[in-house]
Amino acid sequence: MNSTTNTRWSIGKLLISLVAIFTAVSPYLADWNETHIYNPLWLPHAKFHNAQTMVLGAFLGLLAIYSAGEDVIAPFLENRKEFLQDVLKPLQEKEEIIYVIKNSDAERHVVKRFPHKTVKQISNGIRPRSIAVFLARMSGSFQRNQAEGLDAVYHFVFTGEETAEATVTIKNQQIKVENGLVGAANLKVIAGSETWLGFLAKEKNFAWAVLTRKIRFKGSPKLFLAFGKCFPS
Repeated sequence: MNSTTNTRWSIGKLLISLVAIFTAVSPYLADWNETHIYNPLWLPHAKFHNAQTMVLGAFLGLLAIYSAGEDVIAPFLENRKEFLQDVLKPLQEKEEIIYVIKNSDAERHVVKRFPHKTVKQISNGIRPRSIAVFLARMSGSFQRNQAEGLDAVYHFVFTGEETAEATVTIKNQQIKVENGLVGAANLKVIAGSETWLGFLAKEKNFAWAVLTRKIRFKGSPKLFLAFGKCFPS
């Protein structure tokens, strides 16, 4: 086996190791908080599957790291700069298509950080079929950079087939979702649950829903527009 083959083989194992580390650690960094495991809006069954996924990710990540072996990890730890130069930089400089959601933080990052890459916009594909799922997923789909300068409290009241009340606070580019109507709201949204879910799925016309009062506002509509920017679809 020549040196070029050895190098490619080592780089491949290094990439697998880096992905494995990310797989093992990232679920705990992302999910061990009030937006997932401790989210009061999540049903116990949903939390169980989240925890199951976290444990499985950690197990698979550790197994992959063990399989890759010290022949990759050791050189990486000894000379990280050289490895990053040989492995990471070529990937960063590669001309390729990057698929992102329109007006998302990811799109802004790619355009700014990797101007030589081609951006193609896609839909996020998220179409919640219940208000409970909509509220539970809100924190995960929130785009921090789109919320710059926004400081507002939103009350949501859902009527009809699925009733629910929730408070959404956006401040300092952070989001907090709570059960019930907490504190004073800058904007109150009252909507029929079926109409709201249809609007999110792009199956119902938003303007018509407002005209027929199936979706109502108490407060400035500009705040609703600002809210929508934080969740590009």
